[in-house]
Amino acid sequence: MPNVLITPHVAIYGTPYREKWDAMLIENCRRFGAGQPLLNVVGKKKWF
Repeated sequence: MPNVLITPHVAIYGTPYREKWDAMLIENCRRFGAGQPLLNVVGKKKWF
């Protein structure tokens, strides 16, 4: 659906990690909106 963003569930605890993932999510949303490549894209054929 064009109006839905799906993000992964990340089972991680702690403020430093949370701040890092929040910043990456915001940056990827910005990149997505600008038509730029996303950060940390999973290679589905490699499974990582």
